[in-house]
Amino acid sequence: MTTINITNTINTYFSKTLSLVALLIYMLCFSASTSALSLKAETDKTSIIRSETLNLIIVVDDNANADIDFTQLTYQFDIISNQRSSRLSISNGKKVAKTFWVLVLAPKETGKLTIPSFNYKNVFSSSITINVTDQVAIANNNTESPDIFFEVVTDKKTAYVQEQILVTARLYYKIALANYEHEGLKVDNARVEQVFEENKEVNFQGQRYKLLEEVYTIHAQASGKLKIPIQTWRLEKPSRRFGYSNSTNPYVYVRSEELTLDVLSIPESKASNSDWLPSEEIILSAQWKQSPLQAVIGEPLNLQITINAQGLADYQLPNLSINESANFTIFEAQPETNNIKDSQGIIGIRKLNYSIIPRQIGQFTLPEISINWWNVDTNKEEVFILSEQAVIVAKSSITDNIIEQNTALPTLNSLAVSTSKDSTPIILWQIISTFFLIVICFLFYKLYQIKKHRIAIKNNPQKMYNSLLRSQQKIIIDHIKLNIEDKNWQQLRKEVINWGQLTFDDEALDTLNKLALKIPELALHLQQLDNYLYGQQSDDSYNPYTLLELIKSYKKNTQTNKKSLLKEIY
Repeated sequence: MTTINITNTINTYFSKTLSLVALLIYMLCFSASTSALSLKAETDKTSIIRSETLNLIIVVDDNANADIDFTQLTYQFDIISNQRSSRLSISNGKKVAKTFWVLVLAPKETGKLTIPSFNYKNVFSSSITINVTDQVAIANNNTESPDIFFEVVTDKKTAYVQEQILVTARLYYKIALANYEHEGLKVDNARVEQVFEENKEVNFQGQRYKLLEEVYTIHAQASGKLKIPIQTWRLEKPSRRFGYSNSTNPYVYVRSEELTLDVLSIPESKASNSDWLPSEEIILSAQWKQSPLQAVIGEPLNLQITINAQGLADYQLPNLSINESANFTIFEAQPETNNIKDSQGIIGIRKLNYSIIPRQIGQFTLPEISINWWNVDTNKEEVFILSEQAVIVAKSSITDNIIEQNTALPTLNSLAVSTSKDSTPIILWQIISTFFLIVICFLFYKLYQIKKHRIAIKNNPQKMYNSLLRSQQKIIIDHIKLNIEDKNWQQLRKEVINWGQLTFDDEALDTLNKLALKIPELALHLQQLDNYLYGQQSDDSYNPYTLLELIKSYKKNTQTNKKSLLKEIY
């Protein structure tokens, strides 16, 4: 019995020893297996401003067939991009596999943020602390000088429905950039249009930066809260190596804050029921293509009314109707539209064309024309009025004048003939016959002169064109001089454009820039006029009399084309 117990004790001891050895062997093998794995995490920067992004690179020495859980990372960071790649190489006859994760992170808040430790097959990486600073604090601290600084700002926090809102995206950078890309500005319940882009050098925080600036206009279509979403730009820079990878990531991401604006509905104090036109300034002007003081029955007078609106696009501007009367008939032609875009936003232009045909002789009055608009600077409704104009109508043709002259000639019945007893009927008849003969000869002579004049005009239209051109140019130059004396710079700009369109017979010359291309010697003065009108700072010393003298002395050295001097109505 004792022998059996001893045997059982030996068997039990031997069994436990074998189990202990097996466990030790397993632990040694597992330790060797895990010691072959390494998981490392690295960032390209540990201190950033709120609008910047950083690159997180995770490397594991294994051909990973499983992904890493980044859930904890999303508590303090947005993952903008996540790229995974693998590499297999042979070193000293052994296969070496590595797997890389490259993440682009954007901080959700400021302060000391933590990139947590990651787990892969029970192997853990080290956590990393990132210091995120508000961009305002950076701007006020001259000791800081970020390589890249990005912001998106608006020119106002409150606006009316359909009022222009300027949104400017600015990227300041000191590093070399090969390219950049973004999806563009998109805003719900609003019309968005890019109106300006510029790349220049500026002085920022006491250092030289390159500035890439884009300006957008927004016209909200509904009242309430208007959100301008976070803008993310991807910048491409020269390649940079990270410690555990031979691959490169040449991209840098920057992003802005989300902005919220208040959009107001149309005010109840708006008196009229006309179109809603919220603007900084609206100007209404009229121009006759012919002189309204020389109108004739049946021949059209061409009138063009131009609407210029600061901060409104051409599609927002209305058509203005003119009611016809018993004295004239009016036809509306297709309007001409255009938009001028610059860093100050958009200027909408709408040109309304009318043909007015007089019906009877005498004088009639073209009624006043007005447009109601809302001044966003003074926050009240205003009315721009074009005064009524008198039109004098003469006969319709030369033949009417001749007939009128014929009806004015004396006849036999209208002649007061007194005969004496000693005057003979023969002498009286001779006097009457001679008188009529003289009148008939005079009429034939007049008809001959009229026909000769028409032939001369037909054979030499250039001479007539030059005469009319000089006459119209003189009128416009007088208007230019009056506007200079009155310091009416906006109207002066329109009259200079009218002068250019008349001189070159080209209505496409509707801006000072196009006119400058036609007349290079005027380019500097035209640019000064535009800068004075639309520049950020006004120069009270601006003197446009030099421009007036150059316009007076300019002579167009070209031949006229064979167009009609008076354009047809249809």
